[in-house]
Amino acid sequence: MFAHWRQALVLVNPETLLRWHRDAFRRLWTWRSKPKSPRSPRLSKDVIALIRRMALDNRLWGAERIHGELLKLGFSVATSTIQVYISRFRSTPTGQRWSTFLRNQAAAIWSCDLFEVRDLCFRAHYVFVVMHLETRRLLLAASTTEPTSDWLAQHLRNLTPPGEAPKFLVRDNDCKFSHCFDAVAQGRRHSHHPHAEDGAEGKCALRAGDRLGPP
Repeated sequence: MFAHWRQALVLVNPETLLRWHRDAFRRLWTWRSKPKSPRSPRLSKDVIALIRRMALDNRLWGAERIHGELLKLGFSVATSTIQVYISRFRSTPTGQRWSTFLRNQAAAIWSCDLFEVRDLCFRAHYVFVVMHLETRRLLLAASTTEPTSDWLAQHLRNLTPPGEAPKFLVRDNDCKFSHCFDAVAQGRRHSHHPHAEDGAEGKCALRAGDRLGPP
């Protein structure tokens, strides 16, 4: 081994240490992002055209009905995939879009999200945040290593005393937002959006990132 403790010393610049840490995080998330199962092959143009025809000729048919009709014809297509194509092919119904709703009702909307962060030792922590959409004011930021539905529900319960609940509470489809969480949200208009591409949950997570700082 080493004859003297000084022989074991390795001098490293702080910038080098930070670069090693960033590279380790990059490898971690590259590994986490790999699909756990082989991806399904892309749909053929003929199947897409068939979905388009069914969606346009039968306005009352939803993704489940079209999924069943495709199975009768020998085509197995996921319901979620069919829903994506239905949204593309059918014109937006009269009324406001999701983004219009968020803009018009921003003063009465709270948006909540649960996301994962990693500490310096790569341990996972889960952060639950609630934000007022209009002001971007962060109402709550709580973290735990083992999130549960009861934990989320209790934080929402503490944040919404009687008479101070928002008119709308927006969340995504995370399985942690279970019936227990919804029960606490009962009495206010509760909306969940599977994609939220117009920014409610995205803005919530970004605002929390500003407060939490880089990993």
